[in-house]
Amino acid sequence: MKIKLTFLLLLIPLFLTAQNVPSPFIGTNLARGSSLRVLRLAVSVNGEFTQSVPGANDTEKKAEVLRIMKLWIAEINNMYGREYSVRFELVPDNLLLSIIYPKAATDPWPPMWGGGCINAANILNNQESVIDNAIGAANYDISHVILSSSYGGGCAGWFKAGYSSGFDIPVSRHEIGHQFSQAHTINNGNSTNYEPENAGRSVHGGNTDPYAHSNSYHQLAKYLLNTVPTVGKNIPTGNTVPTVNAGPDRAIPVNTPFTLFATASDPDVGDVLTYVWDQLDGSTMQNLPAPKKTQGALFSRLVPSLVPSRTYPKISSIIANTFSTTEEDMPTLARDLNFRLTVNDSHQFNYNGTMVNQSGTHSDDIRITVVNNGGPFTITSQNTAVTYTGGTNQAITWNVNGTNLAPINASNVKISLSTDGGFTYPIVITNSTANDGSQVVTMPNINTTQARIKVQAVDNYFFAINSSNFTITPNTSIAGIGISVTAENTLVSENGQTDTYSVRLLTTPSGAVLLNLTADNQTEISLDGTNFSSSRTIVLNNTTPRTIIVRGKSDNRSEGTHSGLIQHSISASDDLVNYPLGMNGQPVSVSVADAQIPPIIGIDFDATSSTTSPTNWVRISDIRNQSLTNIPLDDGTPTGIDLSMNATNCGIGGCGFTSSTFSLPQHARSLSGLTGVTYARGTATFNWSGLQANTKYVVFVFGVGVFGPMNQSVTIEGSGNPVSFTQNASSNILLVNDQVSSPKPLPTFGKIITSSPSGTINITVTSNLASTEMSFAGIGIRKMD
Repeated sequence: MKIKLTFLLLLIPLFLTAQNVPSPFIGTNLARGSSLRVLRLAVSVNGEFTQSVPGANDTEKKAEVLRIMKLWIAEINNMYGREYSVRFELVPDNLLLSIIYPKAATDPWPPMWGGGCINAANILNNQESVIDNAIGAANYDISHVILSSSYGGGCAGWFKAGYSSGFDIPVSRHEIGHQFSQAHTINNGNSTNYEPENAGRSVHGGNTDPYAHSNSYHQLAKYLLNTVPTVGKNIPTGNTVPTVNAGPDRAIPVNTPFTLFATASDPDVGDVLTYVWDQLDGSTMQNLPAPKKTQGALFSRLVPSLVPSRTYPKISSIIANTFSTTEEDMPTLARDLNFRLTVNDSHQFNYNGTMVNQSGTHSDDIRITVVNNGGPFTITSQNTAVTYTGGTNQAITWNVNGTNLAPINASNVKISLSTDGGFTYPIVITNSTANDGSQVVTMPNINTTQARIKVQAVDNYFFAINSSNFTITPNTSIAGIGISVTAENTLVSENGQTDTYSVRLLTTPSGAVLLNLTADNQTEISLDGTNFSSSRTIVLNNTTPRTIIVRGKSDNRSEGTHSGLIQHSISASDDLVNYPLGMNGQPVSVSVADAQIPPIIGIDFDATSSTTSPTNWVRISDIRNQSLTNIPLDDGTPTGIDLSMNATNCGIGGCGFTSSTFSLPQHARSLSGLTGVTYARGTATFNWSGLQANTKYVVFVFGVGVFGPMNQSVTIEGSGNPVSFTQNASSNILLVNDQVSSPKPLPTFGKIITSSPSGTINITVTSNLASTEMSFAGIGIRKMD
């Protein structure tokens, strides 16, 4: 087990009365990121680990340990720089080599067994004095000891006392955090469990994601501020920390979905804001669904994303009418829900000639008071698969259940319509009507089989969605605006890729009708394919369709795949009876690929049964003796580039498998289909050919272990020096080259290599595991701009 109680945490009482205990940090928000805290790190390695690495003698083995250590600290720095604006500098090599011990019999670290904090005092009580005597107390700020890979987990006592096993990155990042006084967010014997036991994800929760829970972040920031304020170097970076507003506190009804909305800003050009919401209600340990819904965290945290809002529960769960899962559990009884929104600006800083993670981070808190004034807020109509004709009047009804009374005080509601099964609600039926339980509305004259109704409180966060899709069929004998898209989704890019749809009047007007087409700030529209703008007006005199051309609007922001919306409204009419001013047509939703992230050639490794891959990626399950020719970029452009692959054998259990979902890099098109893996044994080779000779390319190797840890050495060769790195991670941790995958732009993960004079780049992968297994989620390549 990777997560073990630290030396300090063993002092905590084990039995306390179950109750909801909000974090003491609520209302105090600590910002970091205007400077980078740099700490000198001394890492000592015991003899058992040193003897386990390749090398003909002790000198070579110590050199190999030093090489592994530098790869390890690079990964630790990626995470600590992004999450805390903290960076570790290894002390000079000569000092490190003096505390990398070649043999167990002569190292100062006693034999350890049992894992975690068992016998922790044997190391922690002596660690500071041992390292002080070896390299001098003035030559380092913080220390860490690496034990053999066979030792399970690690333990920590304080800033200069902590250890972990085998340069295991998840374990090390966890234990180093304990050295900054970070506590677990699960598995505590008191009421400081801020994540569900079965849905903890943060570094000090389940440790499946390389992100800090906001309570952990606060503990580390407080420790730097109050306990070690002058240790290390504080380097000004010129970064502006984001400003954050999580919104006003509100009361909502029990067992009712709600969406929290955030606003944040950052003036620094190139910074990309990510958002994550944490529930800061502590309790004794509990799983979800929770047996006691009045205490603790009822919602697991998600990975940070570009979306500032979060809906509770997930919209997919609401549509499925499922309010209680192993990740989210709606409160059915009165209680407070305390949330912290953390915003990270993904800033990078030029540190000694290298761009490093140095994010600005800030937060804001919001309290949601759950009240039982009579039950949940629910829609009572349209809960079967009914069919309506467009233009007819229909009643929408809902249970008010005291939501119009104090302390909720939602006197008005907004009613909207979805045409995609409940995921989005672009059609506003009424912006505000009394929250009295009933409203007769005119169904839009549109064509959809996936209509849903949403009734949401005005000036509050809660809402209800009807429980079933229903159908609206257009009445072509009455006036209306008809929309026809060319495919299921309208797909465009900021790089100029366009798509089309058509718009028409459903009946012939008695005079000219002017229809305004208005795009949001993500898209532009054109009538001729040459002249694009954010709005167009077309004159319609009959029912003949008009073709509208759409493209993404380049905004010089790295956003990944995002969405846009085009609205249709009548602005002038010579037939006011049938086509009055303000009549709206069905909006068109557009998927926009980002121009700031160039396309790549992508190969997706997956199970043979899989039907999903990132757009325009080639999907295969077995890399043995495979050859692919003229592989396109993932924007569809042919390249003339070929790839041959081979491996000695498949994995022990087979070749291709389904893996999991991960926090994925931003890319021009979503990488969400990257959910598989192929296993191989022996040596794996990937040989790119047909490249431009002596030209720089960016290479991506996506590695992940599904059935156990991954540990494999990768070498990329073209002309000049080869690029080598190790992919070493616990199971279900996706690495892009040698970095843990996260929502940064994909190019930041790339390895740059110059192609050979014959236009080739060769990748060779060997396993460092006794099983000789290797595992890959995908590979990719693109020519460097």
